[in-house]
Amino acid sequence: MRGVCSFGLERSGLKALLAFCQAGKFVPFSEIELNISHTNFLDAIKESICPLEEEIRMKEKKHSVDIEKIYCRLPLNLSKVKVVEDIIPFSPRRKKVITPGTISKAKNYIEDAALEWDEICLHNLILEYQIDGKRYFNLPPGLEGRKLKLKVFLVYMERRLLKEVEEIFENITRKFMGFVFAPFADISANFKKEFFNSPYGVVRIDEENTLCSAMVKNRICYESFDFGERKLKKKMEKTFSFSPEVCSEIMDRYISFKSGYLSKEVVIKEGGDYYNLSMESLTSFMRGEFSKELNAVLDFFKGVSEEKFKILFLGRLTLTTGFSDFLREKFPFLELTSPSFKIASLSLLGCIKYGQHRFLERNYLFKINWWERILRIYKDYF
Repeated sequence: MRGVCSFGLERSGLKALLAFCQAGKFVPFSEIELNISHTNFLDAIKESICPLEEEIRMKEKKHSVDIEKIYCRLPLNLSKVKVVEDIIPFSPRRKKVITPGTISKAKNYIEDAALEWDEICLHNLILEYQIDGKRYFNLPPGLEGRKLKLKVFLVYMERRLLKEVEEIFENITRKFMGFVFAPFADISANFKKEFFNSPYGVVRIDEENTLCSAMVKNRICYESFDFGERKLKKKMEKTFSFSPEVCSEIMDRYISFKSGYLSKEVVIKEGGDYYNLSMESLTSFMRGEFSKELNAVLDFFKGVSEEKFKILFLGRLTLTTGFSDFLREKFPFLELTSPSFKIASLSLLGCIKYGQHRFLERNYLFKINWWERILRIYKDYF
């Protein structure tokens, strides 16, 4: 059976997701976590590449699958973006029918003009079309014009970095398929066709920060917030006077957003001493701190659009007991979207899905039926 892999780097290490490819759909079957000591992106990949390959081979053998392609979720600090507008002239004498091929050539022209020789384009998303001065978000079928103007959203990176990562995977005979911009990966994690017609947002909470991504029609907006598991642990250390190691254990074993524990307690060992920790006080702490941080995060969506968003939450914390009920209780105005799979690394599944399909960058044009084609051919005779 064919399989695909994607990976991303966080402060604690490399995280990877393996998925089956079945009839064009991807089903995750294994998650991998590797500790790394390097903070530099390339050094971290070099350090983890051999352990990653060993893990992949073990999973391939166990599940009878061949991992044919590998993608990487590109962090914001290594990606560059710009919005570019340019005009592509056609013949001044006669109009030209706009086809997907015409649009592809125009996009390539803009990339060549906008980027330096040592930069490479990862994504080219059309925000707006202009045909002979008329604006369109989606082109109607068979549209003709003498010149085409595109407004595009370019995501690009250093060509050198891409080449070096490709070489690292060539050395272990794996096919590296490229990078996927983090907001695009997150949006694709649970994306459905009907989300094209209404504002859609994703909140991904990881160890260091929270990345909010929003899609409204052809527009993609995103913002990173200084809020994550690490910040919660720091506040827990101050509130309960526990060491970082103990707080990490509490986060891994006891955290819950579900109220109603009342007198239930857990025994915490710190050094040679034992402490009783009330689950009610721990849950109240989590719900209170999370509510404060989430208010600022949700303001991001209000600034993007006044319309109501369908929002998906991603990350390990979102799998915690009572998380969805907590959101509905504290933020009843939210329209939540349920994840297709309850896994911590669902954004890596989005990385695979977008890497394969690139649905945001497709040049969608409706086909013309045979009767319209005949009318267009003979229209000059009438």
